[in-house]
Amino acid sequence: MKKPKHSIRSKITISLIIISLIAVFISASLININGNELNSNYLQLDKKELNPKSADNGLKSLNYSSIYQSTFSPINRLFESIYFRVNVSGFSNANYTLMQISYQNNVFKNFSMSKLNDDEFDYNYTPAYNAPLGFHKVNFYIFNQSDYLLNAHTTYVNFTIISNYLGSLNKPDYERGELAWGEFKIVDYGLHTFTWVLSVVDNLNESLETSLFTLGTDIESFYFELNESFSMSNHIYYVKIKVNDTYYSEINRIYLPFNLLNSIPEIVSGSVNFSATTIKIDEECTVSLNVTDGDMDIDTFAENISVLITIQDSEGEETTPTSMANNGDWTFVYTFSVAIGKPIGKYQVIFDVFDQFITLGEPYIEIITVENNLPEIHGFTINGINVENSISINYGEDIIFMFNVSDVEDTISLITVHLLNERNEWYNISIKYKDNVEVIIRTVDLMPGSWYVYLTVYDSDGGVTSLTSDYGFAPKEIRIIPDLLSPVLPWIALILGVIFGFLGGIALVYRYFKSKYSEPQKAISKKKKLKRKKVKERLREEEELEEIGEEEPQKEPSEQKPIQRKIKRRLK
Repeated sequence: MKKPKHSIRSKITISLIIISLIAVFISASLININGNELNSNYLQLDKKELNPKSADNGLKSLNYSSIYQSTFSPINRLFESIYFRVNVSGFSNANYTLMQISYQNNVFKNFSMSKLNDDEFDYNYTPAYNAPLGFHKVNFYIFNQSDYLLNAHTTYVNFTIISNYLGSLNKPDYERGELAWGEFKIVDYGLHTFTWVLSVVDNLNESLETSLFTLGTDIESFYFELNESFSMSNHIYYVKIKVNDTYYSEINRIYLPFNLLNSIPEIVSGSVNFSATTIKIDEECTVSLNVTDGDMDIDTFAENISVLITIQDSEGEETTPTSMANNGDWTFVYTFSVAIGKPIGKYQVIFDVFDQFITLGEPYIEIITVENNLPEIHGFTINGINVENSISINYGEDIIFMFNVSDVEDTISLITVHLLNERNEWYNISIKYKDNVEVIIRTVDLMPGSWYVYLTVYDSDGGVTSLTSDYGFAPKEIRIIPDLLSPVLPWIALILGVIFGFLGGIALVYRYFKSKYSEPQKAISKKKKLKRKKVKERLREEEELEEIGEEEPQKEPSEQKPIQRKIKRRLK
């Protein structure tokens, strides 16, 4: 079942009220705790000689009727007093009483009251020459022998301090060599009549002070120079006014303080000297300078001076301030270098000077330029041969370059090989650098003859190093020996082709005509050869027969003659 909206709102409202009450209660508790802490601190810090504790019989206020005040009229400081007396009979075991004056400028001061008897304590207060003017509040604190606070300090009285004199200086702080001036005026009142003497001293305590000089008697305006008589820097000096109340024969003293500032040590202009105002990364640089101080003849010595050097790079990052070496003669020296990996560009070198009083002068700034280290080329080889002399390479072979290069920042990015021939024609090839990188050039891409080698190495910071005639090992000559036969091979082939073609043509023509006109003669000669062959065969047969005939009986003549005649005829 759905709850009514008014019921939900009522519950939310009640919850918020409860939470608010809890918050108010916690806040009140915290305020009460803080207030107690403040009151405790108030008593402990402003009355250092006191450590009030809670009394066993509780705290109660001092009655106004128990406080006596001699006057309610304003009193002149230095020459008039106000008398206070307190009756503590309403507190058991009262042992001592303190009077606390809360000045209008929120300064507190405690005064121990004198014990007149068991029930009364008093104090005669004469405002000092530097007591704050105006309306002030007085409280009284009653303690027993165990230092327990017996009264609540809710009862207080008031009085007012005025002055019949005025003394001032034109400013509170001076530098050595400046002129200080001031005024002093005093007004007689009642039976009081005054005379005075002005002087300059270095201490408030008359038993310890040294009078530097007297300014005059009964003068109302004065001036003086802060010269060598003021031997201490960062020291408080005083214009002392010794006032004599001639009617009452009373003498009081007024002190007008002023501070003699320490002179600021400075770097002598133009004395900063760098071994080089343009340096490279990781290259040492020595800087020296001179310092001066206005107190150097008084209380500041060379060993009291320190100089800190800070180097700010081109991106605004600063090094840790470092002390320069003190030579003891107001000169300082320091050697530094810019680390690898730092940016190049304009650097600020900042000098801060201070003395034993930690008086800092204005920073002194110089500018130096930090440059990139150029890559270095230590040498190279061609086909594994050091390039001390010229190198000859046959046409058709590869030219292989290897390099010995380095860079302080290790940022070499590119190597370029430049080849220049006798016709003033260039051949360039570039390759990204890495360890043991090679550049290979085909001689078939070059013309035979002499080529001169130049190298250029680039780094990622924009540094470029080139081998030129200024280097002992550049340029180097590479002679590409030409292949003499290759250029004429086409001509030789052409000529031979023409010759063999011509001869072949002649042979064909000759063969044609020979076959056409010499066929009958060849037939006749063949027949003759056949006949001759047959005759020879027959003659061999006859000879064989004759040999056989000698062994056998001769045959008839009639049988042999025809054969012989026949042979003879055929021979013919």
